[in-house]
Amino acid sequence: MAAVVLLAVAFFFFIRRGGDNGPGSGAAMLDRDVASDIREIRYVESRDGRPLFIITARKNVATRGGINDLEGITAVYHGPQGKRQDRIEARQCRYSVLDQNVRFQGDVRLHSQGYTVITSRLDYNKAQEQVVNEADFRLEAPGLAGQGRGFRVSLRERTFRLTQPLELKYTLPDEVRDRPEGREKYLDLAAGSGWILDEGRTIRLEDGVTLRSALSRLTGAEMLVRLDAEHRVQETVTSGAAVFSRRDTAGEMELAGDTVVFRLTPANDRLESVNADGHARLRMNGDELSAAQIRIDADPTGRISATQATGGCRFTAARTGQEMTSQSLRLAIGPDLQPETLQLDGEASISQQVERRVNRLSGGRIRIAFQTGTSAPAVGRITVLDRGRVTATTAGGDAYQATADELLVQYDAEGRFPAQAEGRGHGDCQLHRPASNETTTIQADRFRVDFFPGSADASAFEADGAVRLHRTAAGGRWSEATGRSLAGSLRPKERNRIDTMVLKGGVTYKDPEQQVRAAEANLKDDLLRLKGEPRFETGGAVTRAEIFVYDVRRRTLAGQGPVQTTIMPGQPGAKFDLSAMSNGEGKREPVYLHASGLEGDEAAGRLVYRGPCRMVQGRNILTAGQFELEQRGGRFSAKDKVRGIFFTRDGQGKEQRFEITSERMQYDPERREIRFEDQVRTRTDQGVMSADTLDGLFREGGGLSELIARGHVRLNQAARDAAGDQLRLDLAAGLFVLSGAPAVVVDRVEGRTTRGTQLTFHRGDDKIRVDSSSQTIKK
Repeated sequence: MAAVVLLAVAFFFFIRRGGDNGPGSGAAMLDRDVASDIREIRYVESRDGRPLFIITARKNVATRGGINDLEGITAVYHGPQGKRQDRIEARQCRYSVLDQNVRFQGDVRLHSQGYTVITSRLDYNKAQEQVVNEADFRLEAPGLAGQGRGFRVSLRERTFRLTQPLELKYTLPDEVRDRPEGREKYLDLAAGSGWILDEGRTIRLEDGVTLRSALSRLTGAEMLVRLDAEHRVQETVTSGAAVFSRRDTAGEMELAGDTVVFRLTPANDRLESVNADGHARLRMNGDELSAAQIRIDADPTGRISATQATGGCRFTAARTGQEMTSQSLRLAIGPDLQPETLQLDGEASISQQVERRVNRLSGGRIRIAFQTGTSAPAVGRITVLDRGRVTATTAGGDAYQATADELLVQYDAEGRFPAQAEGRGHGDCQLHRPASNETTTIQADRFRVDFFPGSADASAFEADGAVRLHRTAAGGRWSEATGRSLAGSLRPKERNRIDTMVLKGGVTYKDPEQQVRAAEANLKDDLLRLKGEPRFETGGAVTRAEIFVYDVRRRTLAGQGPVQTTIMPGQPGAKFDLSAMSNGEGKREPVYLHASGLEGDEAAGRLVYRGPCRMVQGRNILTAGQFELEQRGGRFSAKDKVRGIFFTRDGQGKEQRFEITSERMQYDPERREIRFEDQVRTRTDQGVMSADTLDGLFREGGGLSELIARGHVRLNQAARDAAGDQLRLDLAAGLFVLSGAPAVVVDRVEGRTTRGTQLTFHRGDDKIRVDSSSQTIKK
């Protein structure tokens, strides 16, 4: 509006520009020296046969030296087309054809299109085609009042220069006053100086500009005002640390930048947009947005409908503590002036600190939908696209991270805490605990996480499609599990502490010590239950059971239902080698262990089978109430009614069968030695032997090669009985060596008894070789 008024002042003085005709009637009369002339004086300058401007004076007070003192001056400017009626009035005017300066003074008034500018003096320099005012002036118009001091008008360059500070007050029209954003009546404008350019279409205000109303304020070093053909404001550009601020019942807003541009619609009936360029900053009720450029758009009713930002965007929400960054940003605002959606594009991220915990979302693009019907802006849903990532760090240092092609986060009613998070496309979740140096990673095609109310702590989770869990711990320990679906819950008072977890569909588990396969794995209170034909692989042994229960914390294993372990000979990394216990027929046969139950202790490195237990290797069979396998050294032991059946061949290839019973048995695979203890009894086709202990030695290729019985040895054969302290049996040679103090052999057929320190006899032969002192008694 100020532009229109100041332009009107310039229009009058632009008449000298391009006027080719000389003075018309009345010019000669003003050259004469007269004391007084009360006749009305009229001066007309025409162009192309049309009057350009007309000057009339009520009288010429005096003429001295060619200078005329005129009174009651009226100058009417008709413009190049002869259609305008701009008018200037003055009480006095000093005019001379020879003098280059014309002075109007004494209540000088300019009337143009309903505006009036009032001043005490105007000087016009004909040679420079410039009008100069060094006096104060007032502006009066319908709805507009202002004041200033000093201006210059260049007719040659068609510019209007305001040389002194200017103040204007504009009364807003009724249709503009009652905007939804608040009532305003006046606009006050103050500037240090200014220019009117482009034939009045552009106004530039300088040296500090302030535009303010009851609710708003706009300041800057300079302001550029552009007008349309009807001299209505179309755009204002404020530069030099420009700041726009507003305060009303809806709250406070401040927009700042190197440049702030207000743009009106072509109809000039409402605001269309506001742009802030260069170090732009927008503050609204404590929230702050900064970027290289910020643009605010208005809808057809004049309400703010959207905010856009580009270049290093950063948004901070004071109420929720969220900070958002991206390369570009767009905020859509609803009719109730509440945000509807927020879009972040290009290296987008959202971070939030809650309860000494830092949460962060990032991705190529982020979409935020706000909740409706809330008194304050509240986040409803966040969608992260292009490899979305969410990270959370607790006060204790635990770090949680999740990535996916697309992430969706649903928030609670207040928009402060997540209620549910979902990842789509190939993604992973990771939890790292620095205190224990543990990291757990979950990979899946889709996952979902639910959260406890009023907290950022997860309460439940699920995943499906090629699920993979990987865990690393201190000391280089690791484990990995896979399946097709995963579901679980966490404990409410123990952050990140899993309460239950179920993995289904082709489940596998492995670590450096073992591998597991099952249809389903269920974790509850540190107990991992494996169901659906589970199989447990460790140390080269494969164990099956109806159900396995693994204690994650204690690292113990329990197998329930019929249990079977298969030990394949020659497996890489095998910790159990029972191949030497075979019958030695030239092939390394697998070992099968059967039991009713199984107990494993990973820390102690042993597996315990509960009875009835049965071991089968080819034709060799071993039964007992309990079996035990030790991973360290691969030792195998049995106890409680041990019974073993072994086949071997002698030196002539003849097969021999041994049945050995005892209460305990131990096997050392490194030495290929087996020991039976406590109530040992051996039955062969050569007889029955009993002793306190029985040691056996297996050949490298399998099959027993030697037996040594010790303590209360008794041998009963078809034709003789023997007793001693020790009996050594060479199975290949069929040789018996009995020693004792004394050793005794009784031949029941011959009725002969032989005693000695060492007695040697052969299978199927009645000869006895006596070593050391001995005696033979024949009945």
